[in-house]
Amino acid sequence: MKYVGIDLSTRKSGYAVLDECRKLTSLALFDFGNLLDAIVDLNRKSLPVAIDAPLTFPITGIWRECDLMLRKLGITCYAPGAPFFRGITELGSRLRCALEKKGIRVMEVYPYATRLRCNIGAKVKKNALQGRRQIQSDLGKFVVDLPEEILNSHLLDAILAAYTAYLAAHDMTETLSGRDGTIIIPKKDLSM
Repeated sequence: MKYVGIDLSTRKSGYAVLDECRKLTSLALFDFGNLLDAIVDLNRKSLPVAIDAPLTFPITGIWRECDLMLRKLGITCYAPGAPFFRGITELGSRLRCALEKKGIRVMEVYPYATRLRCNIGAKVKKNALQGRRQIQSDLGKFVVDLPEEILNSHLLDAILAAYTAYLAAHDMTETLSGRDGTIIIPKKDLSM
């Protein structure tokens, strides 16, 4: 079994694949069209694809019910319906639809929640070099064969998304679900 993680971006999206032993087998940055092709090419065995982006829009307002549940747990997030974030939500919705049409299972994940729940650089900023260094160091306790060079935030989030898919397949996640969306996050206190 392999687990695909995507950190969706309007420019280059992070793409990571883990195997059943949590070994990183693929890591790349793709534009949207090439990302879809890479997932479809790999996904001949109905692999779970975990996407770090809202995959649905709120029914009303800027927040979905699942986002509000996340916030009640003390996990901050962006509002999927906010004007500055609508582009990512639209892209996530398009990717979900395209993959589901091809019979590929998708799940929405949130790498920051995975970081908090698994204590992977939980208190650092991913946009700072020192923060990414800490996240990558902590992530090495969970994922095998990480590169030595410090990765950018899109690649780190893609690995975290793939790891969340792995956790989901091993019944170590919980589902925050509302009428307008679902987010999969690790169960509390999974740090090793």
